[in-house]
Amino acid sequence: MRPKKLVPLLLALTLAACGGANAAPEAGREILVLGVMGTSESDSPRVVSMIRGVEQAVAEYNENQDSRYDIELKQFNTQPKPGEAGAGESVIANTERLIGVVGPFATGEVSALGPVFENAGLAYMVSSATGSGIPADGWRGFRRLVAGDRREGAVLATHATQRVSGAIALITEDSAVGNAFAEGAKEALAAVQRPPSRTETVKPDDPPITLSGQLAKDAPEAVVYGGGGESGKALLDNLRKAGYQGILVASHQIRELNPDGLGGGVVSDSAGADPLDPGVVRFTENYRKRFDATPTNFALESYEGALMLLEAVEEVQGNPRAIADFLRLNFKFRGDAQNYEFDGRGEPVNAPVWIYESTNGGWKLSGRSDRLAPK
Repeated sequence: MRPKKLVPLLLALTLAACGGANAAPEAGREILVLGVMGTSESDSPRVVSMIRGVEQAVAEYNENQDSRYDIELKQFNTQPKPGEAGAGESVIANTERLIGVVGPFATGEVSALGPVFENAGLAYMVSSATGSGIPADGWRGFRRLVAGDRREGAVLATHATQRVSGAIALITEDSAVGNAFAEGAKEALAAVQRPPSRTETVKPDDPPITLSGQLAKDAPEAVVYGGGGESGKALLDNLRKAGYQGILVASHQIRELNPDGLGGGVVSDSAGADPLDPGVVRFTENYRKRFDATPTNFALESYEGALMLLEAVEEVQGNPRAIADFLRLNFKFRGDAQNYEFDGRGEPVNAPVWIYESTNGGWKLSGRSDRLAPK
């Protein structure tokens, strides 16, 4: 549980005036280093936004006169140019005064670098990777700040039961993403005694034309789909060609691949907080003032991951292993969009997702999964 004495500190951090990421140090304050693990030269708006989220947290901390330290932000490039070492073990091990990192942002990078962080005794706050392959057994410094694929499957399957009273079909892609999604969806449907009327697995590169015809004939009121955006879109197109009249409830990949929407009858989600969520509005306003831009998904989670590390530094000082232990033993943290709670493996407990309805011009936010009433 977050120690009460630290709440005023973080309130002051989040209300701090706008400024640069590494504000002028206060006289006499020791300098520590916070890392952010992303492609520093990326042109991806999402990666840039997540890095800026960490910059905002560091700036607010440094601007607060009550902060114990001055924090220097160091970016580790996880996708180096040819001939560069990148964010390898030697780079991390040789970074003096490093207290922890936010990132990496992709599941594959977390899998590759997790052992490095563990060997160094560092806490690492993973703000956007949803893959089921992480964390590995024995990881102590890992904290995932968003719902994973299995949790997403459970949430979307539950949402489908709230949307329709009739049959629900469960279709998943034969992939790491789809298999984890299917596990969560099956458990959620079993919990409410709504077993799927049909359960099928599709290959990522095989448009399910025959299956779409069978589904149209079976006429479930909802098809729940977990997997890649391309196979999800192929399933949707074939369902429509076959005359399917129900709704498709599909995992976040289909929304991300089709930002302009897919017409009516499609529901998707995001594991990252939406800027329009009431709990995110203040963060969004401060971000806009500082960077003259609107944050993308996962910027808030990166910001709050950095705040958790900074809270730990105030509690146990600049010892990286003590910081990792503090975060491992303190399971609950209060954030803007959600109250974070972690299990013993660093996974979030009952993490919310944000539900969207497809329109002809984009996606309309319906709300947060744990706040939506049945329709």
